[in-house]
Formats: sequence, structure tokens, C-alpha cells
Amino acid sequence: MVNQDGDHSVMTQKSSSGKQREIQMRDDLFLRVARDILLEDGYHGLTMARIASVTRFSKGTLYNRFTCKEDLVVELACRCREERIAMVDRAMRYEGRPRERMVAIGEAAEHFARLYPESIRVLHIIDAEAVLEKVPEKQRSRLKTYDERVFAAMADLIEEAISLKDLALPPRTTVREICFALWALVDGGASARLGGLPLEALGIADSFGAIARGCHYLMDGLGWRPLTTEINYSLVSRQIRDTLLSEEAKRVTEMQSFQTVLARP
Repeated sequence: MVNQDGDHSVMTQKSSSGKQREIQMRDDLFLRVARDILLEDGYHGLTMARIASVTRFSKGTLYNRFTCKEDLVVELACRCREERIAMVDRAMRYEGRPRERMVAIGEAAEHFARLYPESIRVLHIIDAEAVLEKVPEKQRSRLKTYDERVFAAMADLIEEAISLKDLALPPRTTVREICFALWALVDGGASARLGGLPLEALGIADSFGAIARGCHYLMDGLGWRPLTTEINYSLVSRQIRDTLLSEEAKRVTEMQSFQTVLARP
């Protein structure tokens, strides 16, 4: 006897799964097009009508998924941040003292910026606009959660360093102020690279290296051990890349080799 109820259930599940894939592919298309427009024409050049026109879907279909362009942009920003925090989480598995694991966070941030400069540009464009003021609190909270997770991980490392006597907080200084100082160095460096500052003309050939050294100067100045005079942090960074960011490091090396070839006369 044929189990018609069972067959019907399987067919329904397959149909539902196929529909979900179709919706996911459509959402991905909307986001890819929005990203391209955002990078080419900026936030104010991005409109729902333009996305619908490029994707050849009706505006009704687009609005059925995203209520406004801010809704769509927040989803785009969340995906960029999800990719970055996944890399940070992986690098944080490095087994070492707190300062060494802080270096691991920096390595993840650097490799993400090298491999996905367009994602960094998207995040900076969005952060520079008043997007968050136009979306519901739930979406604002979701977007902020990613950066807050990284900030909290940094704070935990500093707290651990203090408990291990690797670091003593200077007077009138808080853990979160140190987090902010390190964050500002990395984020400010990213802004400088994306901006119009002529870094090479100013003698800064390796902006990523300059940012990393700046972070070490700050941590040395705080007396956060091991100091750069006590350990080879270049070796630590290499170990992090080899063990936890090997695929990303390989791709960065390939990109640099390709750029070197292009630069030859």
C-alpha cells in the first residue's frame, strides 16, 4: 500500500525548501545590487526604485522583503559585520597570553580589510550616514551587536591581563578607554586608507604595518607585557596566520604578488 500522506509530506517539505532557496537567492541579488550602487554612487544614489529596475523585480516584490532602503542597507551592513566577526572569533582561538590574543584580533581585522576592502567601504559609508535613525530599535540593536561583541572580547582580554599581572591600569584610566584607544587606531587607520590622504606620498608605504606598530607602541606605553622587547611579535603574528588564518593569509600573499606584477614597468 502506498503511503500517500508520507509522500505528500515529503513533497511539501521539498517544495518549501525550494521556495526558501528561491527567496534567499532573490534577497542575495537585492543585496548585491544595493552594494554595487552604494559603492558607485553613495548612499544618496541608492533608491528602492533603482534596485527594482536593475534586478527586474517589481517594487512590490522588493518592498515585500525590505520595507525601505535603510532596512536593506542595515541587512547589508550586518552581513559584512558577520563575515568580519567570524574571522575575529577564529583568530581568538590562538593560545597565548592576553596581549598575544589581542594581536590575533588585529590580525583578523587586517586580513579582513585586505581581502574585503569593498565591505570596509560599505561599512564606513553606512556609519557616516544617519541610517540608524531611520530603522526600528530591533535593527539598530542587531547592527550594534557585532561591534559590541568585538569590543567586549577586547575588554575581557585587558581584564585577564590585569588579573595575570601582565598589565596595571594607569591612574584615571579604565579598561574601556584602552579598548577605545586601540579601536580608534585601527578604525581611524581604515578611514585614512579609504580617504584621500596620499599615504605613499607621505612616506607611509605599509599602512597596515604602521597601524599594527601604533597599537604596539600604545600597549608598550601602558606596560602591557610581554613588551616588544621581550617577545618577537612578528613571529606571533606569523603563527596566528599559519594556524588560524592560513587561507586568508594565502589569498593576501597571492593578491600582493599580483599587484607587484602589475606595478612593474
